[in-house]
Amino acid sequence: MYARQLSNRTELQWVEINKHVKDALVLMDDAAAECLHWHGGLKKILDGGAISVESFSPFVVRMNSILVFICFSYPLH
Repeated sequence: MYARQLSNRTELQWVEINKHVKDALVLMDDAAAECLHWHGGLKKILDGGAISVESFSPFVVRMNSILVFICFSYPLH
């Protein structure tokens, strides 16, 4: 039961994220990319209107682009 609730909540987060990626360069960390892999894959973000999806890196330089950063963090216990 808990796994289904978590999956549904995560799916809703991706729906919300997709509202903000139209015409944007999306930069995401490894955790976000793995989560996306299990919830629709790269096609989901591209169908939301993203121009490009790349790994989050301080070396990415784009001028005159909308940037959307997707970073997932997990509590350290």
